[in-house]
Amino acid sequence: MNTYQLNNLAEDFEKKLSLYSQQNHTVRENNFFNIDRYTQYVNIIINPNDFGIQSMINGLEDYYQSGIYFENDKLNFGHSDINMIGSKLYKELWNQDNSNTLETYINIIENRIAGDLSRWFEIYFDNEDIKNNFLDCATDYIIAHKNTEWIEAFENINYARYSWLRRIQNSDIPITFNNFYELYFWFKNNRLEESLHFIGDHIVNSLLHNLIAIETFNPNYIGENRITKILQTCKNDYITCGKILTSEYIKLNCFLLTKFEYSLFAFLNLFDLHSQPNRSDDSIDYTKVWNEMLSNQLVNIFFKHFHSLHNKNEFSQIIFILLNYLADQYTLQYNNPNYYKGNYGLFLNKQGKSPMVLRNSLISDF
Repeated sequence: MNTYQLNNLAEDFEKKLSLYSQQNHTVRENNFFNIDRYTQYVNIIINPNDFGIQSMINGLEDYYQSGIYFENDKLNFGHSDINMIGSKLYKELWNQDNSNTLETYINIIENRIAGDLSRWFEIYFDNEDIKNNFLDCATDYIIAHKNTEWIEAFENINYARYSWLRRIQNSDIPITFNNFYELYFWFKNNRLEESLHFIGDHIVNSLLHNLIAIETFNPNYIGENRITKILQTCKNDYITCGKILTSEYIKLNCFLLTKFEYSLFAFLNLFDLHSQPNRSDDSIDYTKVWNEMLSNQLVNIFFKHFHSLHNKNEFSQIIFILLNYLADQYTLQYNNPNYYKGNYGLFLNKQGKSPMVLRNSLISDF
């Protein structure tokens, strides 16, 4: 197998999927780092001279005061400003001491900021050193703060508030999983992926969300990727690994598609992804043409892993798992005129067999 060719195909596939996707991480103009209002807000948050907070707010221009207020010993800011203030705050803390910037940042927002803290981790960078510092520290934090509650995490979901979530009984939650395949398909088969957003440590969740959004997923990079590092070191943290493995994020999945041990999860996540134009005329259904092209490319990328003799022993198991999934989905996909994912079975149809027929023949071989 030509690894370089595989990686290039995956990168090309990602670019095509991203054309019609809403997932692209918004890159703001970095000029907000120089906006005086945010500089003033950050100075109040850090408060290096230990002045009275309310007196500092009162000393601001009237326009500035409208975006900040102090109540119950905590600061509150306008929702739309939080990302910029957090970005400016992290940069300022890094300039002061880059040895433990994230730890200081978390301590400040936990103790001095009111409201939902999740948006305070959706920050931007105008400096690659600061960005890498954040990503490295976020990775280390996630690894150091593994979720230890598992069954209890589902018990703590507020189902009265989040009534649309599927509720699962404790007796149906496995205590442990033997491998990532069991973990992944437990979430998928029980339709519990959305529940992952409501369980686990909120700081870990927020850091992981931003890490996935801004990590550089370069399959040709020789060094260790931060996401795969988390997967390798947090195997017993079913919440964190579940979030990563079931993620719909295109860049992440196209990267994992190039890694044999994670390629099946990436394949199935991309299999379920809707990212296509809605275009047709009297003679051509461009949506169908587009999906057939992507279907072929996805199948080709995935099966390139099995050109390597190193993966030969696992081929039957992985194909059996894949066929089970395709067979369960086959009728729904085939009969839906707006859903052309049935074309992912193209490699099966070359043999003149549907996924269900091939699954049954494989079962008889086991």
